[in-house]
Amino acid sequence: MGNYNSVEFCFVCRKASDAALRFISRFQYQLTKDPALRKDVGKNGGLCPFHTWMYESVGSPQGIAQGYAAVLETLGLELQQVEQAENINQVSRELKELLPNRKPCRICQITSKAESRALDEVLQIEISSGRRHNLCMIHLGTLIEEVTNLETARSWIGREAVQLQRLAEDMRQFALKHSALRQHLSTAAERDAYLRGLMQLVGVRQLSFVRQIQDLL
Repeated sequence: MGNYNSVEFCFVCRKASDAALRFISRFQYQLTKDPALRKDVGKNGGLCPFHTWMYESVGSPQGIAQGYAAVLETLGLELQQVEQAENINQVSRELKELLPNRKPCRICQITSKAESRALDEVLQIEISSGRRHNLCMIHLGTLIEEVTNLETARSWIGREAVQLQRLAEDMRQFALKHSALRQHLSTAAERDAYLRGLMQLVGVRQLSFVRQIQDLL
């Protein structure tokens, strides 16, 4: 994810990312200790492509070899069955059923549920205290789908517009100072602006990758 300590996250992105990281930390340990879990993961084809590499980034080589051998072994046996298909259409259909993202992986499901809970929390916090958390454009769009009051929707959208304009100004100031060799005069907000601007537009990196993979399949 990179060092985002000085960057303001979208509230929903942060909640979903934290949930995914907590789950995968437990998952990579449990996979080395629990034969039943390894069997179940093998039966379901492991994780989606993105979360497979996220798993690799936190797991050990030994743990991955131990945990994912069952996935490859099960898949090999299933491919042997596909090999016996009677026509090319059957081969294509059955092979597609074995691809890594044929259904949402465990972490995709965890992330999706965390996003839904976080959006509900945002709405409840607004109702109870009037406080509004920062949202990226992606999650603002999802939130507005749940809002039934026109003035509330306008208020959320107006807030987002101001946030984007402030970020744009910070980005512009940073670029100007950098090109004029005055980057030492940049504020912390200006130095982070390019990253905050991208996250405000499309959400955090790992959630964007997950959506892209799901849209392609």
